Amino acid sequence: MRGDLGHSTPAQAGVARLIRPLLGVGISLVFVYLAIRNLSWPQIRDALAAVDLRYAPVALACLALGYAARITRWWIMLLPTRSTLLWRQAAAPYLISIAANNVLPFRMGDIMRLFAFRGQVGLEASRVAGTLLVERLLDLFALLAIFVLVLPFVPTSESAERIASLARWAAACGGLAIIALILVAVLERLVVRRLEAHPLTQAIPLAPKVLATVTSLSDTLRAIGRPSRILSLCLLSAAAWLCEGGVFVVAARAAAVPLDVPGAFFSLAVATLSTLLPSSPGYVGTFHFFAMQAALTFGAMPAAAAAFAIVVHFALWAPTTLAGALAVLARGARRPRDWSIGLRPMKTDTLLPARFDDA
Repeated sequence: MRGDLGHSTPAQAGVARLIRPLLGVGISLVFVYLAIRNLSWPQIRDALAAVDLRYAPVALACLALGYAARITRWWIMLLPTRSTLLWRQAAAPYLISIAANNVLPFRMGDIMRLFAFRGQVGLEASRVAGTLLVERLLDLFALLAIFVLVLPFVPTSESAERIASLARWAAACGGLAIIALILVAVLERLVVRRLEAHPLTQAIPLAPKVLATVTSLSDTLRAIGRPSRILSLCLLSAAAWLCEGGVFVVAARAAAVPLDVPGAFFSLAVATLSTLLPSSPGYVGTFHFFAMQAALTFGAMPAAAAAFAIVVHFALWAPTTLAGALAVLARGARRPRDWSIGLRPMKTDTLLPARFDDA
């Protein structure tokens, strides 16, 4: 009998594979409609035409400094497991993964980054996964810290209350993630190593590999968790988000919306936290809606707020996508034997089900 319980046909698997991206596109379209439902295209066009492009180099400089801090942070997290890794060797996979996330569904860039160092001893996918988990937590905590710091400067309104509710949900997700990481470390010490030596475990298919992955992940988290290294990572996270906040400040000036520095960072926090919601690649719609709502909260006119949301999204999306594309071209121009690391071709059908969200 076809389609037995617990098994799926190729057609069912194909439908399931399409559901999530279609759902993301649908959610994006809903938020696009909510953002512009009371605006006409001529209003948005005129607001975009009034954007002062002289601010573009400043925004690009802020973005570049922020991503340099992010790449450095990831490089420091990788060093405990591969001390000979060069900064530039971490930079290319990082930029490529960001560009892939901007244009591909299922956060494919994160999955590509897991396997960026395939074949390199000490940089197995399970070890790289530990660095990605720490990276996401650091980003979440930085955003929540920004939100708490700027909240006293936010005018009281119904939309601000809704945004605060979103931040509380994000904080709850962050707390659960911390608990999960602690459980991984504790279980690895108390349970996993005993199970690895048990004869029954060796008889269960895939069990040794799963336990080895948990052990590798736990070892990576403990290596990253040294106090001096954690301090460096926190400082780099702060630098990265301060620079990205600078992009919002510059975009507000360029679009002539009345966002002061606290308002711009409030927009940064809520727009980035909104990316926790499922959406299309690049967070189209969800990012724009919440960035626009933040500008409206501070008294911006709707058309100017929409222009601000479009400008800041483009300022974040376009340069990182271009940088990732250039990284791909630069690596492709070299002979394969000269690559110190490589993003080897991977079968899409083995990657699509694997996804974890970020802040």
